Amino acid sequence: NLTVFPVTLEKPSGPEYIASAIAIEQHGLRVTEMGEDGSVPNLLVENPAAYCVLLLDGEELRGAKQNRIINTTLLLAPRSKTVINVSCTESGRWSYNSPEFSHSKTVMPAKLRRKKTRSVSQTLESVKEFHSNQGEVWDEVQELHCKMGIDSPTSAMSDAYENMRMDLKRAMDQMPAQNHQCGLISFINHKPAGLALLS
Repeated sequence: NLTVFPVTLEKPSGPEYIASAIAIEQHGLRVTEMGEDGSVPNLLVENPAAYCVLLLDGEELRGAKQNRIINTTLLLAPRSKTVINVSCTESGRWSYNSPEFSHSKTVMPAKLRRKKTRSVSQTLESVKEFHSNQGEVWDEVQELHCKMGIDSPTSAMSDAYENMRMDLKRAMDQMPAQNHQCGLISFINHKPAGLALLS
């Protein structure tokens, strides 16, 4: 019982940027582990393009030693190197399956993102770092698997999305993007469920 209202702006405003998925696929954005050994809560992002790149809170990056989600929204400067804070969404793997990360084209579900954001805010207040409660993130991913009735060999959030990919595609095909759309408001069972707005 999902209802989605498009949010439109006739005159887009705000900083110019490209999305992280486009930056990775078309503009040489590289996301890698912090050295050969890696570091669960941090990744290195190199933006060689002449554009700013938007990394969204909750976007999932897939590959390297384990899949991660971005802990907070960031606007990367052109031709920059940045260490970003992330959370692991695949607790059963710590070995390379690729040298770099690709974009999974998925975002952590809203409920999980809210819990993660709460813990990131608390950590930011106390130690000035955008770190999450990693154990809580893993627990939430496990709960998602139970809810979806799937078994993931590495407890990867992406496996839950793969399991429901066709359902998601059918839903998205019913809600094509509108001209000048820059966001949406969603309702489930007539109750507000989310709002997204980009410049």
